[in-house]
Amino acid sequence: MDELVVRNLVARLGEKTFGWLHVADMQDSRSAEIPVALLNGCCEGPTLYIQAAVDGDELNPIAVARDVIAKIDPKKLSGKIIIVILTNFFGFHSKQQWNPIDNISMNRVWPGRADGYSSERIVHQLWNEAVIQANYAIDIHQTGTNPSVGSVYVRVAKNEPFHDETLEMAKIFGMGYILDEKLSKIYASDLLSVKAAETKLSWNATVKGIPTITPELSGTRGWHKPTILKGTKGVFNVLKWLKMISGEPELPEKQYVSNLTKNMICNRGGFLEWNFELGDFIKKGDAVVDVTDPFGRVLETLNAPSDGILWLKTEYPMISSGMNAGRLGCDYTVTTKGIS
Repeated sequence: MDELVVRNLVARLGEKTFGWLHVADMQDSRSAEIPVALLNGCCEGPTLYIQAAVDGDELNPIAVARDVIAKIDPKKLSGKIIIVILTNFFGFHSKQQWNPIDNISMNRVWPGRADGYSSERIVHQLWNEAVIQANYAIDIHQTGTNPSVGSVYVRVAKNEPFHDETLEMAKIFGMGYILDEKLSKIYASDLLSVKAAETKLSWNATVKGIPTITPELSGTRGWHKPTILKGTKGVFNVLKWLKMISGEPELPEKQYVSNLTKNMICNRGGFLEWNFELGDFIKKGDAVVDVTDPFGRVLETLNAPSDGILWLKTEYPMISSGMNAGRLGCDYTVTTKGIS
């Protein structure tokens, strides 16, 4: 079909269409609507689904989506692009990661339910009206407000369908760091279930034949231009790889593929004094960070549990006991420029 259609939104060949999808009712009966852009190229090609802000307080992905919309000329596009600019309506408007209507992470309920809670219903609509039209998908996130190396997650395991295609797509995005491990247990809520990855868009779409990656841009509180530029470049790399636009992907000379991440949990509370920077290579036993009291005295030193890369730091330089100070990317391999 020449037209690209998502419910009431239609983009004909060579057109760029903007509009709003009703996804829920608010408490005063007004319509809750999310902004969606459709870009329909003039030539044949795949369909790419892009979504941002499924975690409502993650703003850099929204900026990336806006960049892509502004910079793509559908008359020079082969294929189609569906962009959901702001997925978590209620979370965004309350500046929260989760949907405050049901206190559920919208990133944990895919593919949703028509008769479920608020998050499940919104996800169900997007899944059935947009995602399943696609051949590939990019679910753009950021690491909350915590600075990180900026990486791409592959949420299917090596023995599951379309793992290799998705890993290749992650390399093409070109962030330089890739987490290739479905069961990495990087979130506290995921520690209770090894099936946690199977509640996310990236797993559900991939195993059903729509290879999907999850770029995790570095976390910030507001828009951060270098991070946004990196994310936009990644999307354009994928578009070039899919031959949807002209040009070749611009990839780093080396990329690091980690199979596991390990959190560094503090036993003492205090101020953090880091001995390494993000992206530094760390040896097992290295003193990664000191926890100090208000007088500067060291209360605890967190040593690296294994060799790794400093993947993430907590946003603030102070911490309470039992909190996570940072994260190491472990069990990593190096891939050189180009694709396998």
